[in-house]
Amino acid sequence: MSQPAFYVEADIMNKLYFNLKPSETTKASSALVAWCHNHNGDCQSDSEVQWKTFSWDTEPVIVQLELNENPQDFLYGVSAVSEERSSGLEWQECVYSKHKEPSREPGNVVIANGPMDNSLLVSWDKLNCKPGEPYIAIYNVLYMNLEDGLQKSQNTTALGEARLLLEDLVEDQTYVVQVRGVTKDGRYGPGSQPLSGIPLHYGFRSGTIIGLSLGIFAAVVTMVVACYCIIW
Repeated sequence: MSQPAFYVEADIMNKLYFNLKPSETTKASSALVAWCHNHNGDCQSDSEVQWKTFSWDTEPVIVQLELNENPQDFLYGVSAVSEERSSGLEWQECVYSKHKEPSREPGNVVIANGPMDNSLLVSWDKLNCKPGEPYIAIYNVLYMNLEDGLQKSQNTTALGEARLLLEDLVEDQTYVVQVRGVTKDGRYGPGSQPLSGIPLHYGFRSGTIIGLSLGIFAAVVTMVVACYCIIW
């Protein structure tokens, strides 16, 4: 049985929210959530491992810590459990802050020409867990055509790749692009440093096609006139 992917959030009342990420391979009937005091990435030897079991479709799993405890002092694990076996536990110490405004922008944003005509491929680094920061569920890509000043945006889930293909753009016009993170409850973080890109059209341009057509037509007329002169 595969190890379930999850992340943990904590609110100001020390409630822990275990969020299980979707997985097609996990066929579990229940989830066992566990936590223990962290000591250099392992459970502290004199600390009791605490655990609770919930139905697998419980979303999210909520556990209450004592108000005098710091959620950042614990390790957390989730095991998928079926009637026959369990996935085991893998500890992690990452805890996100619930109901917080994001304060960081995505880094290493890159804009490149896309694989199709009039497209731009935008990529970035995901925002990793940091104490005091919320979980980013969505990335929002803003893009504006400098020619007409019209700004649009598209979203992509944080579970997928950190990239988005912008299609149906206007060739040879400059677009300014920014990326920002969005929480599950719709809180937007700051935008990344604005970058610009110019989509290309890989096939023949309309002007090129007209020029070629006129050139071919002129060549044909010249050949016809030359043949007429030779005959006469």
